[in-house]
Amino acid sequence: MKNKFKEYHKFTKEELMRLSKESLYVFDTNILLNMYRYSRSTVEDFFTVFSKLKKENRIWIPYQVGIEFYENRINVIAEQRKSYQEILKSITKFKNDISAKYKNHPFLNFDEIFSELNNKAITEIENKICEAEKLQPNWLDRDEILERINLIFEDSTGEEFTEERLKEIKSEGKLRYENKIPPGFKDDNKSDHKKFGDLIIWFEIIEKAKSSKKNIILVSGDTKDDWWLEKDGNKIMPLPALKKELYKQAGVNFHIYTPDAFLEFSTIELEKKDSSISEARKFQEFDELIGTDQEYNYKLQSISLNLSSPFLSDKFKNIIIEIENNIISVMERLIPSDPINDSINYTKNINHIEIIKFQLKLMKNENFNDIFMIKQFDTLLSYLLNTLSELLLNRKLYLDDIHDLYKSISIIEKHRKFILTLT
Repeated sequence: MKNKFKEYHKFTKEELMRLSKESLYVFDTNILLNMYRYSRSTVEDFFTVFSKLKKENRIWIPYQVGIEFYENRINVIAEQRKSYQEILKSITKFKNDISAKYKNHPFLNFDEIFSELNNKAITEIENKICEAEKLQPNWLDRDEILERINLIFEDSTGEEFTEERLKEIKSEGKLRYENKIPPGFKDDNKSDHKKFGDLIIWFEIIEKAKSSKKNIILVSGDTKDDWWLEKDGNKIMPLPALKKELYKQAGVNFHIYTPDAFLEFSTIELEKKDSSISEARKFQEFDELIGTDQEYNYKLQSISLNLSSPFLSDKFKNIIIEIENNIISVMERLIPSDPINDSINYTKNINHIEIIKFQLKLMKNENFNDIFMIKQFDTLLSYLLNTLSELLLNRKLYLDDIHDLYKSISIIEKHRKFILTLT
């Protein structure tokens, strides 16, 4: 039976190790762009593995990945360089905001406090940031990362599809997206230029698998559920539909590694393997928390310490809208509807929800440009989490109701993890 439904079975660790030694590795755009984001030691570890795979003729990128890499490369470099000045501006704004907000504090003299801080801690921090900025390579003048990527993938890049073939893929893509056939349907709301990128990559992978007759391991930071089978926030394995389609079309197996898993399952001895895996995992977790739109992620990652950024403010306002539109409606629907026999709990739950709605309405007008506002929002999320947990105690809930509550709790916990990365 397993052979007929093999796409529903996870690979064992032993099978993964064997797969890692013989498969063709296909790299997604975000992996190449991450070479500008990681520390130099982590980048060296990645290129060490790239070089070994190159010698074994087991490394490849689709043509579409090359296009996306070049389209996003300059933006990523620019955001990295800009981040230093953004952080310095954030420190200055922090000092000014504190001074303005508490300048008449009866027991604290902020002129004296900041005078001491400027002479010691803050000046030292600002100097370290300036020194780090000087060490930042000017990749717009001479880009050694680009040179190394070009060398690795010189003869390991797919051919461009013809215009006719691209039209066929986009036409088929519309039908696939309507029926939620992976991959790519999560990008259906993007512009036509970006909507079918994942699907083009997938069809390129299928063609490469047919010609190479090798099992495929895709290395990607994209963890949307049009690539991954997910349960309670945990990535279990690639979607069975993807595994089945590739096996049916090319007769080979398919697996996906996130960047950290790629290093972890590498059999090569790396000088700083543990720290490189840890760093890759940290970036992966950050991207998963804030979403998977590459351009937005790179901007937000580089300015995550700059609390005055409009991107950060927009992120919080989108969270509020999500709570108002999805979670509040679940709570209102599931309030125990027995105001006569259980008036105390009924009134308490009603009051809790009204308080949350009122606070969300107020916070929607905030800019979220200081740490105090962000922590206030986190306090509200904690209050919301407790209210959802109390609703779970209702013994008259249906299974669908319980599922909706757990899903709401999972969403709130995800947003609180994001806040933790800022505070």
